[in-house]
Amino acid sequence: METTVSAFGQLDEWQSMLDRHAELFSEMVPGSSVGFVARSGSGIMPGKHAAGLKSAQGDGEMLAWEIAAHGSATAGMRASFQGYKGFEDTRVDLLFVAEDAALQAMRDALAGDALSIMKRQIRKGAIMFYVMKNKYQLQDAGYEGLRGIPRHPGPGLSGRLPMIFTNPGGAPELACDQCGCRWFDRMSNTCYECAAEVTPENLAEIKQALEAFEARRLEQAAAVSAEQKGIDP
Repeated sequence: METTVSAFGQLDEWQSMLDRHAELFSEMVPGSSVGFVARSGSGIMPGKHAAGLKSAQGDGEMLAWEIAAHGSATAGMRASFQGYKGFEDTRVDLLFVAEDAALQAMRDALAGDALSIMKRQIRKGAIMFYVMKNKYQLQDAGYEGLRGIPRHPGPGLSGRLPMIFTNPGGAPELACDQCGCRWFDRMSNTCYECAAEVTPENLAEIKQALEAFEARRLEQAAAVSAEQKGIDP
């Protein structure tokens, strides 16, 4: 395999990581894809609403993971570098917008458990997670096992994608680790859909993600206020 270097590091290292976790992607249909972009070049700012997201213009590179088409020389989830021109033109099922430090943390873990690092970075608020398709489209594309959509509680796949989403306002939202539901019974601290327990770790990580979101929102508001007053932030 040709070694290609970019801001994401070496492509062959990402491919080797995906190959080690091939079982996670085994039920996904050809064409299913996720993308990663650095927030610094994404045009996406924390706190933007849906209209702002659609108009966000970026200029940079995207790391894409895509299930190869039937009959391709290579099978399974394949990594590639693609151009990124903005949120509206992105043709992926899931889009991850990462702070530079979060990308570096994933790169540093490529020889180990990078997917767990990715999960931790999302829950810290260092990676924003945008779902570009609805739940049923994702199920049809084979994301069921990857995202933990099964309708019964039980141990999840090691390293699967985390269950914290980013809503249109840019704020993180907790969803059930087992089924993806976002409704919880606060009396029993369990998921309404599958009765899976909300763990202390879940609560601590969503709290951390919310605090990080609020800090970014206040920083952005202060920068806008300073700009309007003609003061350097």
